[in-house]
Amino acid sequence: MSGHTTESAFWQVVAHHLLAACEADIPQSLEPMSQRVRELELPIEFSPNKAVPWALACRGYVLAKQHLPDATKWEFALFRSNFGGVINPKGFFEHALTKILDNIATPAHSGRSAPDSVADTFAIGSLAYTLPTPPAERLHASVLAVLVDDAVIHQASLLAVTPARTFWDETVQHYLEHRPGFLRRFFTDASRW
Repeated sequence: MSGHTTESAFWQVVAHHLLAACEADIPQSLEPMSQRVRELELPIEFSPNKAVPWALACRGYVLAKQHLPDATKWEFALFRSNFGGVINPKGFFEHALTKILDNIATPAHSGRSAPDSVADTFAIGSLAYTLPTPPAERLHASVLAVLVDDAVIHQASLLAVTPARTFWDETVQHYLEHRPGFLRRFFTDASRW
């Protein structure tokens, strides 16, 4: 893999660019999901405030899996720490990454692919109940079953967690064109280059 994946500043740039993409894209992905839950009369909603951090975590995982399948411990640590620094609240990225990996390890249905499980994680993580907590807790299992089984919600979730096809190459190109010297890379915030 290229040397830039071993630089913290590279992962800062990737995370910030991906966050901007999520903030722009996710409201469009939530439209069909929200429409579908209204049709099904489910007591949930999807809001960009919850969905954007989940999309960022899911897209970050997808990018790392595609472009760093044999990541070193150092590369993976840089990826985790820099994505963790972009997503609020503190510690959310670790929580989301754990959920993603758990859902891949134990998918909703046997034979479910890793991308399907990442999409399931996004859909479930992005939901908010419109009912008070006790009734919502009683409905949770049935709501989750609908979210992972409904084709419309699943397709929209797959789109939400899939980075643009050109994202990686464009971000690498941007990084290489704007990459300053060692001291500036080390002591400045890469999102401001």
